[in-house]
Amino acid sequence: MPSGPPPDALASVSLTHVQYNADDPLGLPMAYASLVPIAILVSYGTLIAFRRDLATIILLLGQLVNEVVNYIAKKTFKESRPTGAVLGVGGAV
Repeated sequence: MPSGPPPDALASVSLTHVQYNADDPLGLPMAYASLVPIAILVSYGTLIAFRRDLATIILLLGQLVNEVVNYIAKKTFKESRPTGAVLGVGGAV
């Protein structure tokens, strides 16, 4: 059993379902910071739709390649989470 905070001590950002420890002063800013990649992808999509610039398309492709490399690295190394880490719903990693 993880030794982290009990599940009822977690709060949720109302914009999404990002959970954070309400007692941690950095919890809320870090919860919002975890949403930055989504904002970047939306920005890329908007720029591509309006500007149709090759450099912006290459930036988006680079971001997507980075996501694929990170996914492959995660599945290849299968490193366990740190002691006390709170897992998502159902204990999925």
